[in-house]
Amino acid sequence: MKKISPSISAFFWIIMVLFLVVAIIFFFSPYRDGKMLLVAIVLLTLVITILWGIDYSHLNISYNDNFLVLKGYFSLRKLCIKIKDIEGYQIHQKADQVNGLHEEIQLITRHNGIIPLPKIAYKNYEDVKIMCENSLPFLGYNNLKYGQLIGKIIKLMFLVSGILAGLVGILKFL
Repeated sequence: MKKISPSISAFFWIIMVLFLVVAIIFFFSPYRDGKMLLVAIVLLTLVITILWGIDYSHLNISYNDNFLVLKGYFSLRKLCIKIKDIEGYQIHQKADQVNGLHEEIQLITRHNGIIPLPKIAYKNYEDVKIMCENSLPFLGYNNLKYGQLIGKIIKLMFLVSGILAGLVGILKFL
């Protein structure tokens, strides 16, 4: 069985450790009150959300001629799919903050729908492409429309402004 392992950038680990340290400092502070506990709980929630996202998107891939096994990074998620149950793969254009405009492989299954294999999850993304080219039929390209790109930018702006407004609100409480 051949294997492809994901890799996580140091950026995610630094953010998680920073959030954990600040949450622990707030939790064990001699001056803690309800507001500091609330901030600690919010930071711990963010860490758990990041860990869940990593387990969901950074999949360990094991494959042979009959099966494709996808395991989450922390082995909390596991999919075992027969190759004959996969219709094929498509190349989907995406835009994100790390890679800009790039192409991502999506596996199209008959039962589960779409399984994305993001470019940021694998250090050597060429291995994923080779695995798909050798094992699965190609279904075509799915180009990014400009409206989708503008929609992603607007969502990002709302997210950043919401986080900043939340931080200002928390700071006013403190």
